[in-house]
Order: sequence, then structure tokens, then C-alpha cells
Amino acid sequence: MADKTKLFKAHLDVADINHHRYEHKDFTLALLPNEDTQHFLLKLIGYSLLPLEQANIFSHNTSSFNPDVGIQALDEHFEVWLDAGFPSLKRVDRACHKSEQVIILTPTQSSWLDENKHKLRLLDNLHLISLDNHFIQKIEDNIVKKLDWSVILENDKITISDHCDFYETQLNELSLA
Repeated sequence: MADKTKLFKAHLDVADINHHRYEHKDFTLALLPNEDTQHFLLKLIGYSLLPLEQANIFSHNTSSFNPDVGIQALDEHFEVWLDAGFPSLKRVDRACHKSEQVIILTPTQSSWLDENKHKLRLLDNLHLISLDNHFIQKIEDNIVKKLDWSVILENDKITISDHCDFYETQLNELSLA
């Protein structure tokens, strides 16, 4: 059972202007014992990038191999596999073989990205999206138990507003070529 001090009530209003997708969703999400706040936030941001009615947030507490966020087809293969943060190369390689599309959402400045970018080039169906570290840190500094986010996606930008502030950054799709 999840620790109640690490449970978050979330309300997302997502306006994806580029894809004409306007959705809202209310749910409860736990910060897992082996998860830091940055990973939790990247996972939640990643969730808002996908169609909410199709996407699921998965727990790594189970023995099965699942993404942080994904869209699973009826035959149980993954159409979209999204991992947040700094997944191992072995995990990314395995995900690329089990999924049609793999997305890694990671901070822009990281040693993981610097060390692995050349190895990740070998994977065909992989997309790396980086977010500014300051953007992530500002949201982390203002995180509350009741998340009420209004998310706007437009022209490779993400804007999140909550009860505290307004955060905006580029969604940098990194070229692996």
C-alpha cells in the first residue's frame, strides 16, 4: 500500500494546440519509494504529452517490464513507451524492441545525456525530448499535494500553470543523427 504522505491528487487540463486535443483528467498518483521528485514530475509531464484517454502511468513495483507512461495496444504491445529521467541503456534497448515508438523525457543538462547520446543513435524508433533543468526545478520547488495543472502544448513549447506560478520551456527534440 502506498504511503499516504506521498500521494498526490492531480487534475490536468491539457490543450495540445498542434494536435487539436483538449482533455482533462482527475486521478491520484503516488510518488514511489524508489522515485525522486524530479522523476515523478517528468513522468507527469510525459503523461500530459500523450492522449490522456489512451495513456497509462505504470508502476515499476510489479515484476513485468513496463514504461513510466505508455499507450498499450489491444494485443498488449506498446504503441508508445515513455520513460522519464535517466533509464539504463539496456532498458532503452529492450523498450525499442518491444514498442513502436520510444520517448525519453530527460533534463537538458545531464551527464546521462552526454555519456549516452552516441549509443542511443543506433536505435531507430527512439525520440529524445529534453526539458530545461531550471523549468523542472521551478515546478519541483512549488509542488503541492493537490496538483492542479493547466498544460498548453504549442509549437514545441510546453506551458504549465498551477496555483503558484506559470512555467514555460521548449520541448527540445534532440537529434540523434
